[in-house]
Amino acid sequence: MEAIEVIWALLQILGVLTWSPQHKQAEQMVFQNKEEMAKVWVADGGKATELPERYDEIGEIRVHDPEIKDKLPKVDFQKHTVLAVFAGEKPSAGFTVKIEKVAQSRDGKETVVLYRETAPRGIAAAVLTYPSHVVVVKKLTGKVAFVSAESEEGKKLQTQLQAK
Repeated sequence: MEAIEVIWALLQILGVLTWSPQHKQAEQMVFQNKEEMAKVWVADGGKATELPERYDEIGEIRVHDPEIKDKLPKVDFQKHTVLAVFAGEKPSAGFTVKIEKVAQSRDGKETVVLYRETAPRGIAAAVLTYPSHVVVVKKLTGKVAFVSAESEEGKKLQTQLQAK
C-alpha cells in the first residue's frame, strides 16, 4: 500500500460459493474468469463438471437446497470477480476463515480484502480440515491485496472504515 491516505468505499459481497474440494495450501486468490477458477478447483480434486457456477446470496439460507439450486444467481465473470481465502490444512475441526469486508479505493485502482482466521476454542475433533471462504463481488479491475484483520494494517483499515 502507498503511504498516501486512500479513501475507501465498501463493496457489497454479493454471495458465497461453496468450495468442496480440499485446498491444502494457505493462500488467497482472485479469479477473474471461469478458466482460472476451474484450474484451481480441479487441482484441488474437484470435478470439472461440478464447478460451483451459482452462488448463495448473502442473507439467504439456500445452501444445499436442491429445489432451488438452478434458481441461484450465476457467476458472470463479465460482471463479477471471485475472491478466495484458503486457510490451508488444519489439524482439527473448529478452524474458520472469513472474508469480512472488501474495500475499494474511490478511483478503483486498489481493492483490499479484509479477512479473519479463527482457531477452535476448547476441545475440537481431531480431524484434518481445510477452511475456506469464497465470495463473489462486482468486477474488480485494479490491484487486489488481502489483509488479515488481526494485522496492524488490518486494524488501521477497520478504523478508517468505521469512521465513515
